Amino acid sequence: MVHYIISARSVNAASDMTKRLMQSLLAENRLGSRRMEIISQIEPEMYRKRD
Repeated sequence: MVHYIISARSVNAASDMTKRLMQSLLAENRLGSRRMEIISQIEPEMYRKRD
């Protein structure tokens, strides 16, 4: 399993990058399905370890 992080200045730019990535991966038979999860608006410090 592979996870990709796409970071862009706008939702439209991220959408375009995601579509191109998915098309490329599908063309190369790198995906087992067309399922995709989009997560947005994550707090920047969400996964930072707190002491």
